[in-house]
Amino acid sequence: MIDIRDRRGLSIILITHDLGIVAQTCDRIAVLRGGKLLEEGPKRAILARPQHPYTINLINSHPSLPGAISAPLPELAEASNPARPLLEIDDLHVRFRAGGALLRGGAKTVSAVAGVSLQIMPGETVGIVGESGSGKSTLARAVLGLTPLSSGHVTFDGVDLALQKSAGLGKLRRETAMVFQDPYNALNPRLTIGQMLAEVLKVQGKVARADIPARIGELLDLVGLEREFAGRKPRSMSGGQCQRAGIARALAVDPKLIIADECVAALDVTIQAQIIELFRELTAKMNLTLIFIAHDLAIVRNLCERVVVMYRGEIVEEGRSEEVFARPKHPYTAALIAAIPDIDPDKRLLQDAVGKDDPHSMPIQPIKRMP
Repeated sequence: MIDIRDRRGLSIILITHDLGIVAQTCDRIAVLRGGKLLEEGPKRAILARPQHPYTINLINSHPSLPGAISAPLPELAEASNPARPLLEIDDLHVRFRAGGALLRGGAKTVSAVAGVSLQIMPGETVGIVGESGSGKSTLARAVLGLTPLSSGHVTFDGVDLALQKSAGLGKLRRETAMVFQDPYNALNPRLTIGQMLAEVLKVQGKVARADIPARIGELLDLVGLEREFAGRKPRSMSGGQCQRAGIARALAVDPKLIIADECVAALDVTIQAQIIELFRELTAKMNLTLIFIAHDLAIVRNLCERVVVMYRGEIVEEGRSEEVFARPKHPYTAALIAAIPDIDPDKRLLQDAVGKDDPHSMPIQPIKRMP
């Protein structure tokens, strides 16, 4: 966009939640809230000396990576009796048939997940990161039984999905839940939040029908929504409120595992910070296991104990978040971290370092593809 602007002399209005992108690409910033222009001016003036409390809150809420860690990180002590993994993925492959021209050999096979192996321990918070098309969401859907496995094994709490499909799917539906990216489309617009939660509780059958209203109130309390939201529909709520309702719906399953797939990507950074803090509180309070899928590495670094980096359907690096972000071993991980838009307007963009013409010019070694 910047290259096109410079070559053609275009004007660009960039609408975004990401202050890092604004800081590095725009000349002026206009801050909107509730349909009103709160503040406007040169980007350096706005970022350095914000005047309106909302602008100050936006800047303070922007996720950022801490500085590099120079001292070696302490090793984790090995447990004398290590727990069994809650989720174990072994050499998982997911392949799709892609459409092809009739006279060119027909459809081709695309390997969306290629030989992934991963263990998730009970109570652990794991972030999965990678560019669009890296296989993150396909992996999540395969884990939850929403996408068929081509080969390999997914074992949840001792039940193998491939070998015990019926029992495994039943267990997944009783003990796992997902929080989706779009907080509006993920909720039924015809149902109130109370009706939506009641529907889940009735299907699960873990709460007596007479106790469902009280449980709905407890779920709303857990996610920080007033109990009067039980009578409201999604269209009357903000994106952050809808996402809290989506998290309440996930908690209604009484899950052992929650997968959150880009669940803060569509939210304002101030609301992002609130949702991340809510996940932190819930995992601590309820001993939940959380798989958090995101493009925003700074959020993952802030929330997750461990990070998994995916590229073209494979895991190229994994480890403790502090270690991976401070000393990435794979060139792709290093490139991802370097590409994080910084709120400092004077920090150079990644394109200055890796080349403007080739988006794949980062020094990534090719990964062997499965036949």
